[in-house]
Amino acid sequence: MGASAPGRGVQWVFMGSPTAKKRVYAERLSKLLEVPYISMGSLVREELDLRSSLHKQIVNTENQAGN
Repeated sequence: MGASAPGRGVQWVFMGSPTAKKRVYAERLSKLLEVPYISMGSLVREELDLRSSLHKQIVNTENQAGN
């Protein structure tokens, strides 16, 4: 295994189904370790046009997962 980039430290990835509460665990760990976290879903939504059918599908899926 190669060495990681200097200064980057440990990087965590949370994977699971839409109902796995990945964001909740990432936020808790982020606060506990006092490090930032990146939400891939948030980044994708920021990049999508709000009127696109793909954006609407993502929003619908998220809304269903939150119930």
